[in-house]
Formats: sequence, C-alpha cells, structure tokens
Amino acid sequence: MDRLRNQNVLSEASGYSPFGPGYETVEAPTMDESFPRALVLGYNKDTETLVVVFRDKTWVMYNDPIPEEMWENLKYTDSTGRFLKYSGIDDQSWTDVTNNPGALPRKPADQLRMGQSEGR
Repeated sequence: MDRLRNQNVLSEASGYSPFGPGYETVEAPTMDESFPRALVLGYNKDTETLVVVFRDKTWVMYNDPIPEEMWENLKYTDSTGRFLKYSGIDDQSWTDVTNNPGALPRKPADQLRMGQSEGR
C-alpha cells in the first residue's frame, strides 16, 4: 500500500503515474483509513478511462467511458466505495489489469467508441 501511495506523490511532483502517460493519479478518498476499499485512482480524460487500485492490490479498469465530471466528483468525495456504489460505476463491466497495465487505453474516447479498439 505504501508503495502505491508513494507513487501517487511522485505523480503530483513529476507527472509520473503508475497507470502510464496521460493518467491523472490521486489517492483514493476514504472514510476508514485503517481499512479503505480503494488505495489509488487513475483517470485518463482523453480516453475517459477510470482505473481503481483496490486494497487487495487488484487494478480494475472500468470498460464504459466515465465522464470527466464524474471523475471530478469522485476525486473529492468522502468515500470511494460509496461513490462507486451510488454513482452506478460498481454496476459497470470492468477488466482486471493487475498483471497487464499496458492494456490501459491511450487513444481518445471518440476513437474507442468508433470501434478502433485499444486492448479493450
């Protein structure tokens, strides 16, 4: 957990993100510091891709586009888990990219919607 949180600090200071180029990275908001549901959030506004690193270190990429407004709300919520549940994101399909972070898309969302896939 500390390694991922340290990478988050690096993201803000150097532009580095554990999710790759183009991903904004923030520490996942939580109400329970001793047992958070998620550790780190990543978002690529060009592809409208949300990635969540959960407490068990699983990296989940949500398959449906996440609007930037929803990302902004997620970053400033009190609880990542509650936000995912009540926003409907929890009900979306997702892909486990824990062992293949290179599968995260880098193309703009409009190109993805037109059928030009990038590892989805």
